[in-house]
Amino acid sequence: MKKNYIIPTLAIATMISLAASNTSQLTTVATKFEKSHRLNSSGAPAGRTGAPGELNCTACHAGSVQNGDAINSVTLINGAGQEVTSFFPDSVYTVRFNISQAASKRGFQLVALNPVGSTQAGVITGNAAGGTNRVTSGGKQYINHTGSSTGFATGWTFTWQAPTNVDNVRFYAASNVTNNNGSDSGDQIFTSQHNFSKDATASIQQNAPIEGFTVAHQSSVNALVLNFNASQAGKGHVNLIDMQGKSVFNTQLSAIKSGQQKETVLLPKELNSGIYFVHLFVNNHSVTK
Repeated sequence: MKKNYIIPTLAIATMISLAASNTSQLTTVATKFEKSHRLNSSGAPAGRTGAPGELNCTACHAGSVQNGDAINSVTLINGAGQEVTSFFPDSVYTVRFNISQAASKRGFQLVALNPVGSTQAGVITGNAAGGTNRVTSGGKQYINHTGSSTGFATGWTFTWQAPTNVDNVRFYAASNVTNNNGSDSGDQIFTSQHNFSKDATASIQQNAPIEGFTVAHQSSVNALVLNFNASQAGKGHVNLIDMQGKSVFNTQLSAIKSGQQKETVLLPKELNSGIYFVHLFVNNHSVTK
């Protein structure tokens, strides 16, 4: 005999309620999962430096913001490998950012701004070898750590071309010293500001630029042929940067004389075919092709 089963309406409502409750719990779990994975191990979203009108790392990480003036450091390194405290307009620098507080994992975001108006100052390029990556938003360029560089102990590097239209630049930085517990709690957030001014002799240097700079590749000997006019004698060198911002070749030139000149620079055989930026330095002035 076939049996018929009748499920009371209340029971049906209860099951529906349970199903809805389970869905709600799944949504909550998913939300928590999403939050716990907003740790930005590959770099934070743009606008997390603590600059005027911006957020900082606490937008995704629990904890309060602390003064990072004694923790974060920004160092400018010129084309000759020297640490400098001021910049020449339009010159290219390697910037090193470091967090002095030790931790198993650390991260940061930095932006270079004109202190007046908080607009972008200069041009930032990430450096794969230096463990940095660039993101852009709202006309500003932000430099981040990468997923493979959170364990860097000696800091991160990137390339910065100084602006030509401002006398002062302020780097805003936010760093995160993590406890690596897999959640967004227990991390330490440090924000800092780092000021650099145009070199006092820059106006003299700007009256003696490198003019008419052209670059050609001579494939028969795998060499760069440089033509330029230097109105001031001095020391020169060439730095080759790939599209990821990594310096792949650097060489000194013979003594630069004032006037029109031609330089042939042999490239290493192991250099891959591709598109590169060629930075020519004469004394403290540089041009790029």
